[in-house]
Amino acid sequence: DGSEPTTGSTLYGGPIVITETTTVKAKVFKGELDPSPTATATYTKTLSGFDAWIAGFTVGLQNGASDNPDGDWAKNLFEWAVGSIPNDTDSAPDAPSMTIDGSGKVVFKISRLSKSTDVTLRIEKSTNMKDWSTLATTATADTDTMLELTSTNAIDTFPCFLRIKAEN
Repeated sequence: DGSEPTTGSTLYGGPIVITETTTVKAKVFKGELDPSPTATATYTKTLSGFDAWIAGFTVGLQNGASDNPDGDWAKNLFEWAVGSIPNDTDSAPDAPSMTIDGSGKVVFKISRLSKSTDVTLRIEKSTNMKDWSTLATTATADTDTMLELTSTNAIDTFPCFLRIKAEN
């Protein structure tokens, strides 16, 4: 709680879980001996990747990867992956386009404003929109402004539903 430790303070009983920047103070008390000097350490929580990026926007409580504070087609993690802004509908790039090539493989073309390297985008398939399986996927084009994802194998189940899933 930031106060000077005393014999009445909470006794250390195991690891201390720190979820934000915190100063920890500790002191040893042993019988009639003088207490030790107070040991003080500050642990600073630093953000990186998606967490650092989303913290830079005013999105209220909608700062999770699957939230969509601006109500456009893209959830926050997808916006991070393509370089758009999570609280500005005008910044969203065009929605991905999907085709099936001559060999039956699915091809998604995704426009982006910048390239994020810590998000994986993959194609998933479902026959009931409840149970999804990941398709083996290759990036057949990968630039700062365009990502083309192609399934390694032809689609062999019809009807089926397809989506792009973002994971970090």
